[in-house]
Amino acid sequence: MSKSLFVMGLAVVGLSLSALTPSDLEAQRNRNQNLKKLLIVTPLPETPQDSAFAVEFAQQLRDRATGKLRNRMRVFDTETYCEALAASGFDCGTLLDNNSAEQLANFMTADAYIVGVVSNGGTGPSFTMRMVDARRSGLSGVQSF
Repeated sequence: MSKSLFVMGLAVVGLSLSALTPSDLEAQRNRNQNLKKLLIVTPLPETPQDSAFAVEFAQQLRDRATGKLRNRMRVFDTETYCEALAASGFDCGTLLDNNSAEQLANFMTADAYIVGVVSNGGTGPSFTMRMVDARRSGLSGVQSF
């Protein structure tokens, strides 16, 4: 019984894929390419003891933003972020100041980038972020959590 359901499911998937014309596939590809590109830079920790927390926080933020914003903008994932840092001669856990963050965003051709400050206080983590428009995309703002 489950094998026949699996075969039926494959048939439905095959029919739905065959219904897409090459122009539909090209349109989907163009929509994905036209998305604004967002770079999330590892936030600076409020205290030096929170640097490992800041790196982990940025990785989680990138993962969640990638999932939630996938139809609206392209978020550079942690792997791409680390590759760009490695190409610039830095370690993946390097904390960048605002000037270095801007240079990295330009290197990665990001439309906007997020920098911030994170702290892991006694009442829980707090995060202040600033989105900086790098390419006249209209993406900018400040938010505290």
